Amino acid sequence: METLKTTGQIFPDGHVIEIVLAVEGSTNVTLLHWDGEQSRFSNKLELNGKIYEPAEVSATLLRAVRFPTEPRGFGSPAALVKNLAAVIAKYSGLPDHLSRLTVFFSIATWLFDAVGNAPLLIVHGSQGRPADQLTKILHCVCRHALVLADTAPAGLLSLPFPLGLTLLIRPGKMTERLKQFLLASRIENQFIVHRGRFVDAFCPVMLQVEKMIGNPTLMAGIEIPMLTTRQEIPFLDSTAAEAIAEEFQSQLLAYRLENLRATRNSDFDSKELTSPVRETARSIGVCFSSDPNLQAEIVALLRNADAHARVLSSTCQEAAVVEAMLFLCHEKDGKGNGAIHVGEIAEAVRVLNKGRDKMESPSPRALGDILRTLGFMTERLDKNGRGIMMRRDIRRRVHEIAMNFGVPSLAEGMRGCEDCKFARGRARQNDRC
Repeated sequence: METLKTTGQIFPDGHVIEIVLAVEGSTNVTLLHWDGEQSRFSNKLELNGKIYEPAEVSATLLRAVRFPTEPRGFGSPAALVKNLAAVIAKYSGLPDHLSRLTVFFSIATWLFDAVGNAPLLIVHGSQGRPADQLTKILHCVCRHALVLADTAPAGLLSLPFPLGLTLLIRPGKMTERLKQFLLASRIENQFIVHRGRFVDAFCPVMLQVEKMIGNPTLMAGIEIPMLTTRQEIPFLDSTAAEAIAEEFQSQLLAYRLENLRATRNSDFDSKELTSPVRETARSIGVCFSSDPNLQAEIVALLRNADAHARVLSSTCQEAAVVEAMLFLCHEKDGKGNGAIHVGEIAEAVRVLNKGRDKMESPSPRALGDILRTLGFMTERLDKNGRGIMMRRDIRRRVHEIAMNFGVPSLAEGMRGCEDCKFARGRARQNDRC
């Protein structure tokens, strides 16, 4: 009988072989066999007329990559998403909608090999503890995650991709070779020739950069802007990180095993979205076939995201745009339909900059990029052009972001404005913490 070394395999009949740690904290791996209903562990599995043994995993790789030990109950998909989002929000300071988007990416890393498209997460903007800790959390909850600072092509292409790695890349700079690698990593069986062999670098990637990359095809992923914040972020030490990994790795393994077949067979598609956002929504949405509400949420969140947004050039420009929007919120309170045009925002930014001896203001295109980076989507309003409908949730978000930037005009607030009162209350609460 033929003996095969395996890093894991999905069989057409629904059976699955996974590599897991033999004992938590161990340097030995073993095989888990899932038959669609229950799992068993063995160093040698006989299946379909063949014998499977775990492939060798180096000690250095075992130190760098987390492997679960066994599947454990996760409750429901909605509960799993909620619990993971709470952890991400706590240690990164991301608002709820961005925390949940990050969770959807994380769970998709456990099922991407059943989809044929690997998810891409772009974390851009302010560097510091929130961004660093977001990477640490992703290392705890993504499948076989590996944090990389060195992105030399020779190093990347020597990685053991058959393990189903998730790469968390923090490049010193974005090179053309790295861009080519990222493009190849998105789709299964897109090979790169390296030292006379064909490398299938198919894998999910989190890319942490200061500024967005001007490549619409490359950027067909989920964008997470890390904005400057005054919010107090608790420190994520190694003990807390290990506890997060211990709690969620096994739950996510169970989610993978229970949802592989449904993911492979799903016909979910977000036809109202346009390419390439549509492909991103599908590659993540199929991972939640048992919960249509979560699929609808994914589509809604991606509809409000711009896959082609570029991060703004400076925090000062962001703050000026937010302050201009805050001014217009108060000026238009109760007047008309509450909409503000992009042209009005541009004029308000110009006046603010002129009053502070900053003569340069963002171009119309740059202003659009800034608004999208801040999470505000424009739409055609009337003959005067594009703008934003200032619904209650949008007004509240303007005030919260203004609070995070420490916008001067929010310090005293506007008399009678409930959103100002809420934002200042949040600021005082954070200061006490």
